[in-house]
Amino acid sequence: MISKVLARISAVIASLLVGLLLIEGAMRWARPVLPPIVQLMMRDVKKHPFTDQTILPPPAWQPVDAFQMSVLPNLNNELQYPNANVSFRVTSKNWLNPESNIGFRVDSADWEPQWPVDIVAVGDSFTFCFTEYEDCWVRRLETEHGLSVVNLGQGATGGVSHANILFTFGLPYKPKVVLWQWYGNDNNEDFGLTYRWGETDTTDRSAIDEKGWLAQNSVIFTIINVFTNGSDFGSESYISQADTDVITVAGEAMYFGRPYSSETADLSQENNQLGQAEGFDAILSARDRLQAEGIELLIFPVPFKEEVYRTAIEADTDFDRSKIDHMEANRRSLLDFCEENDLNCFDPTPELKQKAEAGEYLYIAQDTHLNRDGNSLLLQIVIDELDYRGWLK
Repeated sequence: MISKVLARISAVIASLLVGLLLIEGAMRWARPVLPPIVQLMMRDVKKHPFTDQTILPPPAWQPVDAFQMSVLPNLNNELQYPNANVSFRVTSKNWLNPESNIGFRVDSADWEPQWPVDIVAVGDSFTFCFTEYEDCWVRRLETEHGLSVVNLGQGATGGVSHANILFTFGLPYKPKVVLWQWYGNDNNEDFGLTYRWGETDTTDRSAIDEKGWLAQNSVIFTIINVFTNGSDFGSESYISQADTDVITVAGEAMYFGRPYSSETADLSQENNQLGQAEGFDAILSARDRLQAEGIELLIFPVPFKEEVYRTAIEADTDFDRSKIDHMEANRRSLLDFCEENDLNCFDPTPELKQKAEAGEYLYIAQDTHLNRDGNSLLLQIVIDELDYRGWLK
């Protein structure tokens, strides 16, 4: 009798294990069509237990003290997935300091600056670009307009980081113009760098690297662990980056509404106010430093997707309009700051909105960044502004 019971229990356990293995295999096979949030959770799981290769390539970005985040140096056409919806290849280099652990995006491993340098560009991932590099507006200043450009854009950075990067890695090139690209989450990034990554930072990040066998090898375990982990590295951080709504543009779905965007744009939140003060101070420091060296500074914001497609969003969805109001007020605060301090700034938003309302698809479907067409439009706006000011003649 006991042997029969044990046999049945063994059979049930075996069936469960087989079922779990089948689900594990099916999820791995179906990864490209799974919800993006699930794909992102699977990133660091090994392809199989006998390799160190993960399902998605490990990210090329790293935290780097005063510079906040940086791409690794000396990458050569390496495929990257900054999130589950976007992939592109990255080549990186630090021409000024080949031994540095900080890299910058370039078109090829043998890249060198062309003297004299016309433009140094600083900014976040909209300057780094979430496209292949030949489609990036910064690169196309070179390939389509014959300018000598150094791209110092780094993802997940704000104004304090941009100033630090500019002073350390930009000024030695002695450019004629510095292009400073701003985005609506810069205030939040500056708060993070100044108040969380400084001496008062008590966040315990050690758990990120402490992964057991199941966490390294099982998709199912990893997903369950994420949704049962209430920390900053658990489900909340994933959910904040998940889009909530969709509209149709040019016959294709365009997703929007991730909580992170509206939260980081909201200037009623104290952390964003504190970060804004730090970021604005960084801009003024850059202005003063560049003026002393006879270098022009030109600042411009890139608007949130929700701002650009507001007309369609209001017509086709019940998305909370106050969230877009916060985004627009945030961007206007930068422009007001520019006017108050006699800074050279321009706003590409009207042109982007005009094209969006004409039905053009300017952003990546399930991401916050500009696609190739969006980069093309931004490129033309930047060139027109430079021509208008006559700085590169």
